[in-house]
Order: sequence, then structure tokens, then C-alpha cells
Amino acid sequence: MDATPDWPPAPSAAPSKPRAWRFRSSDLFARVPEVRQERVGRPAIWFFIWPAMILGFGMFGGLVAGLIYGFQVGMGMVADTGGEDLMWYLHPMIAVANLALLIFFWSWSSRRGMASAVMDFRARSWWRETGFGLLMLIVTIYAGGSLVTWMMQQIQQPVSPENIVPPEAGLGLFLIALPGIVIIGPVIEELIFRGWMLPALKQRGMGWIGALIVSSLAFGLLHVFAGPASVAYTAVLGFTAGITRILSGRLWGAVLLHALNNLFAISVPQFLVTPPV
Repeated sequence: MDATPDWPPAPSAAPSKPRAWRFRSSDLFARVPEVRQERVGRPAIWFFIWPAMILGFGMFGGLVAGLIYGFQVGMGMVADTGGEDLMWYLHPMIAVANLALLIFFWSWSSRRGMASAVMDFRARSWWRETGFGLLMLIVTIYAGGSLVTWMMQQIQQPVSPENIVPPEAGLGLFLIALPGIVIIGPVIEELIFRGWMLPALKQRGMGWIGALIVSSLAFGLLHVFAGPASVAYTAVLGFTAGITRILSGRLWGAVLLHALNNLFAISVPQFLVTPPV
């Protein structure tokens, strides 16, 4: 005789629902295929890996530049100037390293179905997004400069940001450094921080405000080796670039803001500040 089945039957465990996709249709991240949405921002270790990759690739480029310079000095191919000419090797090699990192990031995002969401610089409205990027550039320079001045006064230190393109080196070094500092660097950093990290943090439940704060602080800490003034200023830059990305749903304004900010930073010492004699 068959055993009588339990009645009522025990309820089965409800399947866990995936987190709702949190982006409006006009946002770049709306392009991520539904089957790939679960992998965005997971595992969380990627939020540490990619900033570390930016540092690591930059350091590797610097190491290669140092080896090339040292080899040429040792072989008598160039004069030993005590390292003053190293910048002529450093900027091109870091630019090449960042191009390699760009390829790695494109490959990684493509495998996760996010390439069209994080690698597209086209604007929906070129005039509006360009204008907003220019407006946020003014905000960045004013707010960032004010924060740096106040902070350095509190710790009783002079405001002396690192000059990565010394004006005394002349226009030649300025032109060599220009592509890496104004184009390649801003592009790779915006792709990672505003193209991917900012919306990925939002998707993990932080909301735009939490994601904006965390990604901006992470962007500032990326520049920790340049000193506290650089950390504070770039955190402000990360915040304003993040606002630009959120409001437009696109990357063009953020990339433009970042590029023009870097151009301003290296142009002022070169053309508007007279080096001491």
C-alpha cells in the first residue's frame, strides 16, 4: 500500500530574483544584455584590480623608460644629465603602457558583454554635453583649487603641485607629453572609473550618490604618489566627471572635462608661469 503523501505539501524555496537593472533607457549601461547583467561589478575584487592595473601599468612604463635611459647613458649614446632627460623617455613609455591597458580593458569588457556600454564616446547631443563639460571644468578648477588651498593651509604646507612637464625642458617635451597626458590617460581613466566603475557600483545597490562618492575617492587615491594636493584635486575632478556622466548618461562630457583639465594643468606652467632664472 502506497504511503500517504504529506498534505499540504511543503512550500519550495522561492528562487532568488536578480537585482533589477537600474538604468534608464538613454544610459549607456542600458545596452548591457540581460544575460550579462548579473556579472556587472562581480566579483567585487574587480573594483580594486582595475585601479591597481592603472598604477601597475604606469609603473611598468616608468621602469622600461628608466631601463632604456640607463642603457643609453651607459653606452654613451646620450649624456648623463643626472636624470633630467628621463622625462623624454618617461612620457612616451607611460602612454604606450596605457594603450596596452586600454586593449586589456576592452577585451575584458567585451567578454562580459559590456564593451558597447563602456567604450562608446559618442554624445547624444554634442553641443549640450560639450557645454556641460566646459561648465564642469570651471567648477572643477575653482572647487578643486579652493579645496587644495584650504587643505594645505590646515597642514601648514605650501601649495606646490607636482610639475610633470617642467617648463624649463622647453616646448619639445610639452609636445611629446601631450598625447599621453591629454588624450590617452584621460580616456583610459574615464573608461574605467566613469564608464564602468561608477554605474557598476550603482548596480550593486549604492545608488548614484554612493557610487559617485566611492568612485571619486578611489580616483583621488589613485594619485596618492603625487601628494595630498593631487589626491584632493583629483577627487574633485572625479566627482565632477561623475556628475557629468550621470546626468548625460554618456562619457563624452566626462572625457572632455578630464582632457581639458589635464591640458590646463600642463599649459599653465609652460606658457603662463615664467620659470626662475
